[in-house]
Amino acid sequence: MMNFSQIFRSFFAASLLMTASASYGQVQGAETADGRLERLNQSFEAAMEQYRQRNYHDAYGAFDELSEQIPGNITVNLFLARSALELKRYDEALIALERVFIIDPDHAQARIEMARWYSVLNQPHLAVNELDIALRQELPDQVREEAEAFQRALIARQSRHSLTRTLVVGLVYDSNANNDIGGGSIIELPGLGNIGIMGNDEVRDYGLTQALILDHVYDFGLRGGWHWENRLTGLNRNNKKESGNDIFYLAVDSGPSYVSDNYKASFPVVLERVWLDYSTYLSSVSASAKYDHAVSSDLLLKASYRIQSLNYSSENSPRNALSNKVAVGFQRNFGVNPVTLEMAVSVEDRKQRSSSRYMTNPATLKELGMSVELSKLLNDKLRGSIGYSWRKTDYKETSFLFANSREDKVHRYDLGLTYALDRRSAIGVGVAYANHNSNQGPFDYDKTTAFVNYILRF
Repeated sequence: MMNFSQIFRSFFAASLLMTASASYGQVQGAETADGRLERLNQSFEAAMEQYRQRNYHDAYGAFDELSEQIPGNITVNLFLARSALELKRYDEALIALERVFIIDPDHAQARIEMARWYSVLNQPHLAVNELDIALRQELPDQVREEAEAFQRALIARQSRHSLTRTLVVGLVYDSNANNDIGGGSIIELPGLGNIGIMGNDEVRDYGLTQALILDHVYDFGLRGGWHWENRLTGLNRNNKKESGNDIFYLAVDSGPSYVSDNYKASFPVVLERVWLDYSTYLSSVSASAKYDHAVSSDLLLKASYRIQSLNYSSENSPRNALSNKVAVGFQRNFGVNPVTLEMAVSVEDRKQRSSSRYMTNPATLKELGMSVELSKLLNDKLRGSIGYSWRKTDYKETSFLFANSREDKVHRYDLGLTYALDRRSAIGVGVAYANHNSNQGPFDYDKTTAFVNYILRF
């Protein structure tokens, strides 16, 4: 399910189509009797171009000047109100909308804009009333559908509790499920006089994945203030050949968050457990601090810190470790029908918790990661994405067999498409290629993976 802000933006992008389609005619009608028709239309088109480019400051100035010349023009006042709302100039937006209501008290588009005005001022019940008035009138199908979705979100927003469920069922393909270097490859062991051993054949495998995610949010009643967020995640994957890689994953997240107009801070505690072939493999507990800051409608900055305790099953207990991880990134939209760019970098420092108890130290490492993704809505139902990620891991332990300390580098390339079947369900497909480079032979391999998922939000 789209979050509230996504429904909000999607709705208003569609609703403006109704106004923009009639804009030229309304300006023309207002000024036909005046010799300034051509100049006013040019000014209107220039203002609209600024609005389409999301240059709301200049658009506001242009529409404000037009409204002084033709104060009774509905379209000019509507876009003046929209520009003012984007700039958080709420008093000016209200004045512009009141001009429209003087001319047409039940104007559908103006009521839609008034709903937005009430919404951003955290008065969802009044916003719902405005949408009721708009929905009683004739509206284009797409605008009506978006208005109804926006109204449902506003109604849900009036409840302190919100619950979202996501179900994912999918098929996966892995060209190298055993992560091996291939039967024709030789691994040399410098610690044993460069003795060579043969690698194993790569195993192609298929798997069935099921996942269920429950998101619950409790609002303490301070709209735009404190919330308590909970998430339960369960994932199961069964493989056709490599049953030893069958995985079951369970996680519980819980913690407070604070939301304002342009930022969100959250502090979740996460309990996780992983079973491999239905035997306990790893348990962990972590605490995080996350901060998202909306610099503008097109730019979102992100930062996080996490401390995590990892506890492996008894045979892997030397890998028990304490991890500290810092990540920063941003999300930037470009253009009117935006291309979205997301980038992030992370640094992790992991240390073996009880190194004095063991002769080996396979846990202590330092890892640097980077990711970049471009995505775009190709049409009203299809979104495409392309991504690249890089990870470098340096291990502290010196291997006797390889006479060195292990160093891994992973390059991964992703391509994906998501097709919306309706507002609650979608089909996702993707393919990825990963190249694992290592200075220790068994960890030097590559693989191709692919998936197809059905996603249902309810």
